[in-house]
Amino acid sequence: MHVVHSTVGRASPRTESDIPATGILRNRRFPTTILPVIRPRTERGTTMLLVVADHAFFVAHTLLILFNMVGWAWPRTRVAHLVTLGLTTFSWFVLGAWKGWGYCLCTDWHFRIRHELGYVDPEFSYVQLLARHWFGLHLSLTTANLLASSVYVAILVATIASWTRLALIRRSRVGR
Repeated sequence: MHVVHSTVGRASPRTESDIPATGILRNRRFPTTILPVIRPRTERGTTMLLVVADHAFFVAHTLLILFNMVGWAWPRTRVAHLVTLGLTTFSWFVLGAWKGWGYCLCTDWHFRIRHELGYVDPEFSYVQLLARHWFGLHLSLTTANLLASSVYVAILVATIASWTRLALIRRSRVGR
């Protein structure tokens, strides 16, 4: 398997044919962050589907995280928020009991797609991947886990507070 190391400060690809045909070698948002790539083993049509899936996962998974963070704030989205937060909790703690605490099904699927595309991601968590991909930051696994668990606890507190407040408001209306 031929590995193309094309990170700034390292040797560039030997020839143009070493760069995958998908055009995914470089991170366009942060041109100084160039990822090491392994030549994909899939055919061109399959590779394009994987590229679309990679982008779709970045969008969908990030939106899911953002919705988990703020979905409790609006009464119309609270039930959907409870469902997504419940699924996240199930993934982290129930599936995590077998796969490792904090296991995320979305992250697992996304990393598998990225592996099939030939990316060699040094990250172990989605928070690390987002920090590097969007902001060019390299977080340690400990920092990423601390950040994720702190945000998760804050979300739980906000969710419990919003549902408790709603229950108290309903109870006070019934008592009138």
